[in-house]
Amino acid sequence: MKDTKAARAISESSTTSDNTSDFIDIVKRYDVVYNNHNPDYKNVEVKLKVWTQIADEIGLSVEASKRKWKNLRDSYTKYLRSFRVGTKTSKKYQYWAHADHMEFLKPFQGPGSLFLAYRQYLELDFAEPYLTAADTEGRAHFDVNGFAKKYALGSPIAANFFVAKWEWAWNWTAD
Repeated sequence: MKDTKAARAISESSTTSDNTSDFIDIVKRYDVVYNNHNPDYKNVEVKLKVWTQIADEIGLSVEASKRKWKNLRDSYTKYLRSFRVGTKTSKKYQYWAHADHMEFLKPFQGPGSLFLAYRQYLELDFAEPYLTAADTEGRAHFDVNGFAKKYALGSPIAANFFVAKWEWAWNWTAD
């Protein structure tokens, strides 16, 4: 019995880039797994049925499929965070092999921000373009450290992470 479990664990953990791409394609077809706007997103029974279908298609157990998806989703999040200057996320994620394949998740990631506070002695007059919340391309290339150095801001004196869903923010302000 232990040999069977060990053999399954080895086969479930050994993946190639091709079968990872296949796995991503399969999960992508079942948006209830990742789309938090799907009415069944929090329905445990529906999600279990979907995970069973995914597991059958890819040839893994339900638990191994969920683990694999969590690992991929977490790696994609680290990939996105690797472009934020001032974070400690490893640069190795900037060249993550499955990043393009996981782009469909971007609308479901939810806004997340890192706020850095700098001591500012004078009003700044800066020439950089203003970046809106929707300007993800510009944000990926914005260099916080370069900006701070250019305008002699020194080191940050405080940092705060804030993550929210837009619906929550809008509902909260509407009350």
